[in-house]
Order: sequence, then C-alpha cells, then structure tokens
Amino acid sequence: MKCILFISAILLLAACTNPPSKQEEPNSWTVNEYNKDGLRIDITNHQLKNFSIHISRKNDSLTLDLNELHIPFKTPEVTWVNKDFVCISTWWSGPFARNLFISLGKHLKDYIYIDKDIEWADSTTNNVLYVDTVLNGQVQLVIENLKSRKKHLISYPLNPERPSDNYYDSLQLTKKNLTIWTDGKPSLFDLKH
Repeated sequence: MKCILFISAILLLAACTNPPSKQEEPNSWTVNEYNKDGLRIDITNHQLKNFSIHISRKNDSLTLDLNELHIPFKTPEVTWVNKDFVCISTWWSGPFARNLFISLGKHLKDYIYIDKDIEWADSTTNNVLYVDTVLNGQVQLVIENLKSRKKHLISYPLNPERPSDNYYDSLQLTKKNLTIWTDGKPSLFDLKH
C-alpha cells in the first residue's frame, strides 16, 4: 500500500512540474461506418478540418485523405456497399451530391470520384447519373457504369419557367430506361446501347 501511495505521489508531482502540452485544436475521432464479411470502413474526422476514409479487407487496405484528393466534404458517410463498390457520400446540398466510389476488386487501390452533381447512384446496376453541363436550354445528363466506365449521354430540355437548378420533379433509373418527370409529365429515355 505504501508503494502505491509513493508512486501516486511521484506521478502527481511530475504532473504538477511538467504540465501536459497544450493542444491548439480538438482531438480527431474515428467512426466505424461498416463492418461486415471481413470488410471494414472507418471514417476519421481530423480536428474538424479534414476527413480520411480507411478501408480494410483481409491483408489489404486503402486510406483516402479527402483534402489531399481535393474532394469536398461535409460529413462523409457510407451510402451503400455491394460486391463491386463502396459508395460514400462526401457532400450534398438539396438534390445535388458528391460521391466517392471505391472499387472492391482484387486489391483495394482504385476509387472513382466524379466531380459533377450526382443525381442518382444505383447499387444494383453500378450506374450513376449526373449533370454534365447545362447549355443552350438543355441539360446534358450522363449515365455512367462504374464497372465498365461506359457512358450514355442524354440531352433533356430545360423548362424556362422552372428555377435554374431545379431541372425536374423526379426521376427513375433502371437498367433499360431513364424516366424523368417534369410538371407531372414523364419523359422516357431508352438506355439500350
């Protein structure tokens, strides 16, 4: 008992004479977003200034620093995981979003970041739909398959009476068709290549 009191007194004295160094910023923290079937995804908030995403699977891992990659972020989160990709939403505002797609191929080394307004990201088909350009009264939409990287361009007319960033009411994307509803009327686009 005397030994424990003696050690405690020494530690207390050391703490008083050598105060801990002052931290200028709050600590970082890590949240486990996904942990299933040997795949683990952790997102670390680095002192409210940056996020990094760490993915590990068996003896393989990948860490992505969003600042280094110049990827905008608010609060990244895992949106979906399938056998081919992890989809992580990094930023969103209203109907617009930025997503990071990490390939779950043989090795964890590849990712896809599309710096466009992503309107739809489908975990079943690995298709994403995004706004490429808005020009001359037309919205140029691109449907891209993440696995093949094949793209399908769709030109859709703007309604001049709608707000400039509100292109449609809703949409539905399937393997074969894209349906866009505007003012209660559907427009169907065939996606057969």
